[in-house]
Amino acid sequence: MASSCKNRPPFFGWERVAGWAVAELLREAPYWRFWPPLKGPVEGHLLIAGSSGSGKTTFLKRYLSWVGKWYVVDLTEEGEYVGLAATVEGSVDLASLNAEEQALLYSLGVAATVGAREAAVSAVQLGALKLLARRGLGLDGLLEELRTAGDIPQLTREVLFTKLSAACEGFENGRCRPHPALTKDVDLPPPPAVIRVSPSNLLVAAIVAHGVLAKLLKRGGVFVAVDEYHKIAPRLPVEDPVERALREGRHRGVALAVATQNPLDVKESLASVVGNYVFFNLAGPAARFAAEVLNVPQWAVESLKPGEYLAKLRHGPAAGAV
Repeated sequence: MASSCKNRPPFFGWERVAGWAVAELLREAPYWRFWPPLKGPVEGHLLIAGSSGSGKTTFLKRYLSWVGKWYVVDLTEEGEYVGLAATVEGSVDLASLNAEEQALLYSLGVAATVGAREAAVSAVQLGALKLLARRGLGLDGLLEELRTAGDIPQLTREVLFTKLSAACEGFENGRCRPHPALTKDVDLPPPPAVIRVSPSNLLVAAIVAHGVLAKLLKRGGVFVAVDEYHKIAPRLPVEDPVERALREGRHRGVALAVATQNPLDVKESLASVVGNYVFFNLAGPAARFAAEVLNVPQWAVESLKPGEYLAKLRHGPAAGAV
């Protein structure tokens, strides 16, 4: 008897069944509930994603309290960060930029305001906008060119004119009067500071936010956060300052936090280099993406209650509530 026991396989009969049962239980057990909470800042960039009201802004506010020198670009509807530190209204002087910089901001503004179901602006039309903007005509001159340019198809001119007209506060004698936020550069205070960008005019908000982010990310040696990134994320093939910072990363001494309702706003090629991820409640493809990053079932992300988060960080997983 002893020799037969000694020579038999490690799993035999009921032992094998018990082993399978334990494995299945472990697979379905919410092991992520035992992950420790995040208690301090992490090294590198940070992607924070969650549905509306899930806890992203509360989490980011707490995170900023752990960071010494920071700027936050506040695109929230209610100005959630106003008063958290020195606060200024975001603005950018388009006229002070060179033609290439103007072309980029116009392109980003249009690319950010293309609706998910809107096919009115194509990548080809965006290319036409870049070519016109590179002539350095200014906003009024650009709109006038869109009215009359013979080398641009009429449909393209009409679509782009309609889009860019939203950057005008009004028209006087047929000429565009640019929105005030596009006529002066914001005087950035030293960090910590809040740059408030009202999302009431999405085209202007996208141009201003991207202009401010480009300026901040050039500085280096500072932590930059943007909340409600989904409002300004480009939905056409043009790289914005956030994507560029993620691509060039810590080589420039910049750490970036991006809070958004949709983690898929960050291009797939860049999402893998972020390094640190905090997910609140999500649904659909966004939840599937989060589950793959976290290595948990999709239902674990979809069942998170308001304030609860799961995280994958450079130093390991984390979970908690705010």
